[in-house]
Amino acid sequence: MSIWFGRCVGAASLLAVACGGGLEHKVDDTVLGDVPLQDKKGMLDAKAEMDRTVEERNLAQSRVATTKQDLEIAKDAREQAKLEADKDQARLDLAQKRTNIDEIRAANERLRVSRLAVRAGDGRIEWQQQKQKQNEAEVALAEAHQKLADARYELAKAQLAQRQDKRPSANFSVAQFERQVAEQERHHQAAQEQVQIQRAQAERLQQRYAELAQEYNSQRTQIPGPVPAITLPLPQ
Repeated sequence: MSIWFGRCVGAASLLAVACGGGLEHKVDDTVLGDVPLQDKKGMLDAKAEMDRTVEERNLAQSRVATTKQDLEIAKDAREQAKLEADKDQARLDLAQKRTNIDEIRAANERLRVSRLAVRAGDGRIEWQQQKQKQNEAEVALAEAHQKLADARYELAKAQLAQRQDKRPSANFSVAQFERQVAEQERHHQAAQEQVQIQRAQAERLQQRYAELAQEYNSQRTQIPGPVPAITLPLPQ
């Protein structure tokens, strides 16, 4: 097993644990209902972090939806490029039947460029598919952060309960909540590593597509005959 694959499997296993079920250790908010507000600063700060993670997750999910649309656009553009390449192949076949050297040369040149558009289209699809994986990993990261924030909130409540000499349950122990936070920190770290892996791959594929698209866009105006209607967008 390769080191890279081993890391992915290990990270995936941790993420699976992170996503499954709720937290084991919680403090009922009613236990702290009579505690003065000025004593709840740590608890309220932790709650604010929880609220931020909800927005973080929603933004990550919206990026997944956007990438799905971008992938469909890329597939449609690639199909159009393939149709143009097929037309250029037909022109070449006709020129060869006529044994017209000038027509054959021109048709070959047009076909070469239209096939470049197809290759770039394939690269664009592959990039968008990888971008989708990256965005899905970012959703998993946001969810891991959300669960970590939940664990920190429960720890803040447990610490407050201990300071206020309140026992939410018979076997109450702040150490249980500290271990719970440490566990969620490990899951969060694994999710961060997965995002880095997927992002690096997406950036590599984006660069490859950008090079192909630039090459095609620069050559489409240099070939014999009408300028092809297809242009390829460069990554922003």
